[in-house]
Amino acid sequence: MAAQLALSLPLLAGAGLLIRTLSNLKNVDLGYAREQLVVARVDAAVAGYESPRRVALYNELREEFKRLPGVRAASYSENGLFSGHDSADEIEVEGYTRKGSGDEGARWDQVGPEYFTMLKVRLLAGRDINEADQAGAPKVCVINESFAKQFFANRNPLGMRITTIYADQRRVHQIVGVAQDTRTHQLRGKVRPRYFVPLTQPLGEGDGTVFLVRTATDPAPVLKAIEATIRRKDPAIGIVHIDVIEDRVNRRLAQDQIMARLAACFGLAAILLAAVGLYGVLSYGVARRRSEIGIRIALGALPRRIVGMILQEAAVTVVAGLVLGAGLAYAGSRWIASQLYGVMPNDPLTLASAVELLILIALLAAYLPARRASRVEPMTALRQD
Repeated sequence: MAAQLALSLPLLAGAGLLIRTLSNLKNVDLGYAREQLVVARVDAAVAGYESPRRVALYNELREEFKRLPGVRAASYSENGLFSGHDSADEIEVEGYTRKGSGDEGARWDQVGPEYFTMLKVRLLAGRDINEADQAGAPKVCVINESFAKQFFANRNPLGMRITTIYADQRRVHQIVGVAQDTRTHQLRGKVRPRYFVPLTQPLGEGDGTVFLVRTATDPAPVLKAIEATIRRKDPAIGIVHIDVIEDRVNRRLAQDQIMARLAACFGLAAILLAAVGLYGVLSYGVARRRSEIGIRIALGALPRRIVGMILQEAAVTVVAGLVLGAGLAYAGSRWIASQLYGVMPNDPLTLASAVELLILIALLAAYLPARRASRVEPMTALRQD
């Protein structure tokens, strides 16, 4: 029984860690409001739109989306949010000397006007990308907070230049804004340095873009209105997907949800087996000791003394199992450390909660046989003997 309790504790503690991880991931701060945010990926290349016409099309669609009932703001991004698309290149940063491998590149995205305003991302300095940032205007970019910390440290990044290097091409953009870090591709880990350029001043030619539409009410009607607007504009435009950002984030959590549910099922099964086992062992022991218990009661032992005696004997088994189980839980938590987020593998609160639950279950399983033992009739027990 001690071994069974010892094996139950790591299963229960592991389930607690995975459930807390799932809760932390569901509530992770993305850096922007995820509510009422529609994402729609379209592919204009399949409809024969070349680069200049494609940008004009995106701006026309953006203006039409902004006029839809229930829409507060709209913009677009080549990579989008949690879409599986990302871009990175080697860069040179004005005034920055490379310190070694790993700091020569950064992620980037090509976005539309008012991108950060639409997402409700706080600008720490400077301004957003706007409609004045056209092809013939000076090339600009906005960097995120992680980019500023890595490449500028205590320097003011506004007005400094970033040179993107791809093959034999070098494109220079001047920094006009610093935005708060956002999670656009992953929920775990540190936010990577990233910079954003206007799609009208592109770093590369993509085959599609993702429209981001902020709604004032329920986004369901807006989803249909966006699709209808695209079809009305040009039925040949490919619509890859239209959904809300909350659904896309939840799909990223599918594996974590499965693991948390499986761990919870194994933990509950372990508790049930431990409780049934402890109850059975104590019931069997009480049945074999009926005569002894009857004599104790005949000699004046109070019912609470009998209950206390049985519980005390059960406590030795429970404590031994929990001590051994605590060591197993500590060692076992290391195996799932890579799956955790926002909670340490040896989190004392989770372990303490698992221990308290097992103690409660064990006391309940032990109390029932102990209570039955305290009600033994002395004469009946002696006659049976």
